[in-house]
Amino acid sequence: MTPLVLPNAVEILLSALLVLGASVWIGGLVTITVVNASTHAVLTAADRTALFRNLGPRYLTMAMVAALIVAISGGLLLAARPFDDITIDILVLVAALVAATIAGVAQARRMTRLRCAAHEAADPGQFADRLKRGSFTARLLRTAIGLISLALFVMAFVALGSAQ
Repeated sequence: MTPLVLPNAVEILLSALLVLGASVWIGGLVTITVVNASTHAVLTAADRTALFRNLGPRYLTMAMVAALIVAISGGLLLAARPFDDITIDILVLVAALVAATIAGVAQARRMTRLRCAAHEAADPGQFADRLKRGSFTARLLRTAIGLISLALFVMAFVALGSAQ
């Protein structure tokens, strides 16, 4: 397959968009981690649930816009380079990131429903084990999303550097 030929100005613009989108994506992950840890210290469980029910959809919108910018700019830049092992590695990481993100969104929604049910229950203690397991799963998914995102960030710079 012949690589896409991009004018230099277009390549520079796409590279800038890629860095911007990746920065927003990774910055958002860091922010969510800090906000989540901080809320444990100052909010009740019910207030935390209310906060994340409000924050979640807004964060998801911002994250998906950033992901779309990264996908379009990164995809075009990837199409402009030879199809090699780095390209395959990037595509595998993208697939893993998409899968982990979908799992993370689904898990976050399940946890919100579970927390709401626990707040409304006569005996919230009956939800303790499920909430503990769900919180552990959330940490694992956030960690996976973060590590895959960082690996993609590094691979994108390797790919951009090897294209020179």
